[in-house]
Amino acid sequence: MTQERDVNLVGALALALADIVEKSLVGDAPEPGAAAAALLLIHHRPGFLTERLHGVIGLSQPGTVRLVDRLVRDGLVKRKPGEVDRRTVELHLTEEGLRRTSAMARKRSSALGQTLAVLSEDDRSDLARIAEKLLRTLPVDERHAYEICRYCHEACCTHCPVDAGTPLHDPHSTLV
Repeated sequence: MTQERDVNLVGALALALADIVEKSLVGDAPEPGAAAAALLLIHHRPGFLTERLHGVIGLSQPGTVRLVDRLVRDGLVKRKPGEVDRRTVELHLTEEGLRRTSAMARKRSSALGQTLAVLSEDDRSDLARIAEKLLRTLPVDERHAYEICRYCHEACCTHCPVDAGTPLHDPHSTLV
């Protein structure tokens, strides 16, 4: 029964933390979910290919194209011909897109920081150590690694455990 309870508690915590992250992005993301993920991924990897984005954010290819159209129309993203393959389309943030993604990352960090504030410094360190260990084993491929990191504030994660468990994220890779 203890193992079953442990699994249940971790599941409830994972959902609660996911809800906290989603709610922290409201207001700066033009729409919840996929738009926030797309903006943050482009922030992490300028030049992320439109063709690869749909496999990571959970939209169909046409749905992803419509989302990118909205992000371009809203002045958050700009399209550029691919540097490696001119037939592809790279996505880059505009100044407004950079401002918004920076705000999203700050608010996400703040919301999660407030949640973790009830823990002692030792407990936070233990939780971070366990999270790192689990994150290193979760990705099954590069696309999955991007899915896991889609809301990350990459600037503060200099030794990403997800990267350690997968090939280096490459925005031009054919894996996604």
